[in-house]
Amino acid sequence: VEIELESRASCINPPFHVDVSSMKSFYKEIEVLPSLKSYAKTFRKANPHSPENGSWSVKIGDTVTLFVEESTKDAPASHFPFDVAWSPAEIVSIYREHKSKDSCLKLRESIMSRDGKQF
Repeated sequence: VEIELESRASCINPPFHVDVSSMKSFYKEIEVLPSLKSYAKTFRKANPHSPENGSWSVKIGDTVTLFVEESTKDAPASHFPFDVAWSPAEIVSIYREHKSKDSCLKLRESIMSRDGKQF
C-alpha cells in the first residue's frame, strides 16, 4: 500500500519564503512519519529517543536516508539496517507546491501581515 506524501509529512512552522510565480512555499523544517516497515526487524522496536507521536523533525542541512531502486546485483545484507535499498542524502530544500497562485498570494499576505511587512 503506497501512502501519499501529504499524509506522511507536514509543515509545523510557517514558510520563510513564498514564491508566487513558481507556486511554492519554502520551509526550514518539516515533520515526517518514517516508514518503519522499511527497517530491518531488529531496528523496528520502539526507540526511546523518538517523540511520542513517532514523527521525526527534518531540517535543511540534515543527512537522511532515501529509498532507491534496487539493483539485481545488491545482496540483501547490503541493505542493513533496512530491508530495502537505500542511499544517504542531504536535505537542501523543503517546499510545498500549491495548486493555485491565489493560495500562494493568500499565504504570502498572511505571513507579511503577521510580520508587519507590506508589498
